[in-house]
Amino acid sequence: MCLELEKIEYFNYDLKNHIWNLLFIVGLIFSAIFLLQWVEVKQGVLSDAAQLYFDSRSILIEGILPISSFTRSFGEEIFMSAFGGLCIGFGSRYANGCA
Repeated sequence: MCLELEKIEYFNYDLKNHIWNLLFIVGLIFSAIFLLQWVEVKQGVLSDAAQLYFDSRSILIEGILPISSFTRSFGEEIFMSAFGGLCIGFGSRYANGCA
């Protein structure tokens, strides 16, 4: 038994009318590549009040970001990314493309 995708309305997508969507994504990708390679971001310094707050709660800070935010394992990162993608995908499909 073969799945007939032509009969499912969701897969009958007229790409010619929506080519701007692909061009928009390509532009975003090229913009991100440009920004990540050629634009230098200078890291700021925390204020005294923020430093006191983090010190009182024993939160380690490197620059302006908490280290605990980036100490997840690879498996946790993959799970969180996959779960978030599924939620966004099902939600946008449920809302007819409006994420």
